[in-house]
Amino acid sequence: MNARNFIAAAAVFALAGTAFAAETPEPAASATATAATTGSASSVDAAAARSDAKQETADFVKSYRTPLTIQLDQYKN
Repeated sequence: MNARNFIAAAAVFALAGTAFAAETPEPAASATATAATTGSASSVDAAAARSDAKQETADFVKSYRTPLTIQLDQYKN
């Protein structure tokens, strides 16, 4: 009985996993054509976005304080 339940549970998990691993649909042809014609502008925007993200990350790391540090600062006189 236990082996039958185990096999049934394994089959259910295998089927559930394949439902999440389904392929994504291809983008529309008009979207790919638009991306191909505006490639240089989007690469500049992407580079600017990356540099902004790097700067925000650097600022966060510099000013980050752990929750323990914040709690300990409350008790300082």
